[in-house]
Amino acid sequence: MTQVQHGFNGSYNEADCRFLLTELHDTANGAPHSGGEDVPPPGYFALYHGAMDANCRRVANDVARLAVHLHGTTAPGSPVVLASLARAGTPFGALLVRALRILGRTATHYGVSLIKKYGVDPAALDYIVPRHPGAKLYFVDGWTGKGGISRELARSVAEYNTSRGTQLTDKLTVLADLAGTSGMAVTTDDYMVPSAGINAPMNGLISKTFGEHPQMPAGSFHGAYVLENLRAWDLSNHFIDTVTLAMRAALRQPLRLAARPMVCDAMRREAQNRCTNALKRLMAQIGTDNEDLVKHGYAETVRAVQRRPMKSLLLRNPSTPQNLPLIALALSLKMSIIAAPELEYECVGICL
Repeated sequence: MTQVQHGFNGSYNEADCRFLLTELHDTANGAPHSGGEDVPPPGYFALYHGAMDANCRRVANDVARLAVHLHGTTAPGSPVVLASLARAGTPFGALLVRALRILGRTATHYGVSLIKKYGVDPAALDYIVPRHPGAKLYFVDGWTGKGGISRELARSVAEYNTSRGTQLTDKLTVLADLAGTSGMAVTTDDYMVPSAGINAPMNGLISKTFGEHPQMPAGSFHGAYVLENLRAWDLSNHFIDTVTLAMRAALRQPLRLAARPMVCDAMRREAQNRCTNALKRLMAQIGTDNEDLVKHGYAETVRAVQRRPMKSLLLRNPSTPQNLPLIALALSLKMSIIAAPELEYECVGICL
């Protein structure tokens, strides 16, 4: 069998994640491919470590609650398969598979590609489904923003189910459901998720994924580069291992975790209304009909900062300690900082 048919694990331990991706290579000179990513400036690492100091325990508790809920609502003895959305969802898939195993559940984690133009990778699902008959499959991401990924997942999974005669879920499992579009979530709160601030060096050293590429044979997995040029800055396993230490402590009290309610339909509706109203108000405020210029919440904002020019950072409470590294990063990027106590979220980014 070829590598295309089996995928690879990037910089993760193989037990934590296997990316069902075609590994792409720079054929021009044999040098490692940058995937369009340079070494993140120091401000991004400061943001990561600041968010870890502030929220590592919260992430650990939230992943533990998800794991306890999945374990308790999945038939006893039934294996669980996690398909995280590469890249942002993969650290949470790796944590969740560890948590499920700590609880005694047989669990497997794959990283799969979902691209808006192409949907979720059908070749990856074709790999997973026959290898795990009878297993419950969950699509995992870290958070929702405005709900675009949730809608794309639903559309493409519906097409897959129709074409293959399967009944895969079309819902996301996330920690923070700001858009109210998940199937399972712990909270609808906006909080700083540490892994959001860095791309490849937080996600197994893989690049963004590609739905088409000359090196991808017909019917192969979506493609990605492994960015070896960034290995010296890789924090993928630092995040997983550090959160796991706190998560183990949380999992020693599964009954306490199970007693805390998950996001319910009423909370989702409230989150959906908040998302719709906030987007409408902010678009009117900045005079645009392009909703992509508004980034809801910490996670979407700090991800956007890495990829595109940003005009301003709106913060409900700029003096909150966890905001200090974010403010420093924004100022270094010439963004204006605006105190906005009326915000529906803790943080909103406005793109140029």
